[in-house]
Amino acid sequence: MGPVAVVAVWVVLLAGWTVLRGDVVRRAQTTGVSPLRLLRPRPWSIGLWCVVAVPSLVQVAAAPELLKWGQRESSALAAGQWWRLVTALGLQDGGWAGTAFNLAVLAVTLLLVGAVWRGVPAVLVFLVGGVLANALTWLVLDQTGAGNSMATLCLLAVVAVATAWPGSGWWSWSAVLPVLLMAAAAVTLLAVRDQHGLAVALGLLGGAVLRWSGPRWSRPWAAQDASVVPS
Repeated sequence: MGPVAVVAVWVVLLAGWTVLRGDVVRRAQTTGVSPLRLLRPRPWSIGLWCVVAVPSLVQVAAAPELLKWGQRESSALAAGQWWRLVTALGLQDGGWAGTAFNLAVLAVTLLLVGAVWRGVPAVLVFLVGGVLANALTWLVLDQTGAGNSMATLCLLAVVAVATAWPGSGWWSWSAVLPVLLMAAAAVTLLAVRDQHGLAVALGLLGGAVLRWSGPRWSRPWAAQDASVVPS
């Protein structure tokens, strides 16, 4: 990953986290619940993190051959090994440094997402978004690799848009501007042919679709009753 792509990915992360942090603060002010209580780890987020972390750590620490077996690889996918689109999410191609970074970013993202979304939609977006991003990377860029970073970025983009969009009943430039920065970063990533741009673009589009589809999609997840702490 080149320096331009690195900066663009950091823009996506910081902008998305800023949107979700703002929503957590708003919820705390509205409900009187401590932000720390809203940010407590949820069982589903701990479970999802472990599902990604355990095979990743086993691979980099003791079984490097798992990467060749399960990564996203064009010839294998063309031969019908579609399961690689899923297994690539739980393996890492960046060694110890890349694995530590990806798992740390996933932990922060799940902590924030858990404060504003319910578990089922969040897990579905992570898994479906990750699989679709892997498929697009194979079809559009023909790049081999593995890691959870695209699934994480897709989830973050979906929730950021669904949270910041005016249809949620509130909005401000402090929420909308970061989303615009995420869009600009996605364009930059696509311009330098970095696969993370596909994940961010997919997430931004998915978040807009969920918001436009109305309350049946978004209200149970992003607009909890003021007396209830999201689960």
